Amino acid sequence: MAGWRFQIAEKYPSQQRYELFRITPTGEIQYGGGMSAMNDYTTWETALTPEQAKEFVALVSSLSWIQNVPKEKGDDKTEPVFVVKYQEYGGSERNFAIRGRTPETDKVVAFMKSLTQRRFQSTLQKLPEATEKPKTPAASAPATTSQTPTTPAPTTSTPTPPTTPRS
Repeated sequence: MAGWRFQIAEKYPSQQRYELFRITPTGEIQYGGGMSAMNDYTTWETALTPEQAKEFVALVSSLSWIQNVPKEKGDDKTEPVFVVKYQEYGGSERNFAIRGRTPETDKVVAFMKSLTQRRFQSTLQKLPEATEKPKTPAASAPATTSQTPTTPAPTTSTPTPPTTPRS
């Protein structure tokens, strides 16, 4: 793991959606989204565990990109665009773009997203847990029922003919 620099940016320019994932030579995963990612900045980072570092090295070693930079396909309108930069310890840096999804880009992005999901953990831990049954109301709280005002039902009566005085 030591010495690897690896970065992949997933870009959807027509939708102004950007994500940036970076592995540093010191074993950190960094993430940036939105305008930060577009400008090549990250806003979150954490150290990889030894197991994650091993998985990363195995994944990157399996990529055909490491041996041969892929030929660019598609046109300027093909999305997403994956911009890849990497450097193995002591080697030269490689930069290239891949237009459109490939099995390798999907695999790398899925792995990177799984590593960066931890950024949500502190927020998720603060949320209340779901329960199977709603809690019963406290015994001291009076039950309330909604009462609709009642209006008398209209009566139907037969009109009585006017009476005329008798003389």
